[in-house]
Amino acid sequence: MALSLKSPIFRATRPGVTRRLVSMEPGLSSRGKSRRRPSDRLAGSDVAVKGDEVKAAQPAIHGAARGPYTSCMKRISLFRHAEAIDGPPGMADIDRPLTARGRQDAAAIGAVIARRAPLPDAVLCSPSIRTRETLDCAHLPGERETIFNPAIYLAPAKQILAAIKALPDSRTHILVIGHNPGFHDLALKLAEPTTSDANALKRVTKKFPKGALASFEFDAPVWRDIERNAGRLTGFTRPKDLRRR
Repeated sequence: MALSLKSPIFRATRPGVTRRLVSMEPGLSSRGKSRRRPSDRLAGSDVAVKGDEVKAAQPAIHGAARGPYTSCMKRISLFRHAEAIDGPPGMADIDRPLTARGRQDAAAIGAVIARRAPLPDAVLCSPSIRTRETLDCAHLPGERETIFNPAIYLAPAKQILAAIKALPDSRTHILVIGHNPGFHDLALKLAEPTTSDANALKRVTKKFPKGALASFEFDAPVWRDIERNAGRLTGFTRPKDLRRR
């Protein structure tokens, strides 16, 4: 399934939460019967939604407003979606929901994120059902913007990094929720071996399993400066590490 960024960009807001959907083109919707399909999204014009009020919004240009710098350090947390069902015949890949264990694992990793400072100030999320449910089940505290970007659905490492580099520089810690093999490849490309945590690097080199979280720090004031082998891998947490406790 091909996804495109040529279609309009939408923002949906509610008290305390800002969500922006980079929408899919008409005709790309999956054919499953789930009421929560990513393809069941509003299309045709930019709108802002708050409560029951719907009104026209100014066009939102992805990555255009970069904002003032707030830190000389950027942080990226790569959170691979938790375990999802295989799906019955006819269900599109993008519509597969989490299993019961996947929901539990997402909640456990969410608790890990919540204990670490600073918390993410933005979320970049694939629009698939399993990534959305991973985010929902994580129950992250606080308020932040969430961007659902089709460009990172099943995307290669280069494309995921390009989406990160387009973020406003006012954001200092981005939580990215997506898929393998792009996540595993990106983690290996970002990690600088001599400054990264040796045990974390050893584990992530072997495998980036479902529900795992890789945390990076970069000495960079702007997202466009994030480059290969420039990140310190500070931690790598797998769901099975938490289930052992």
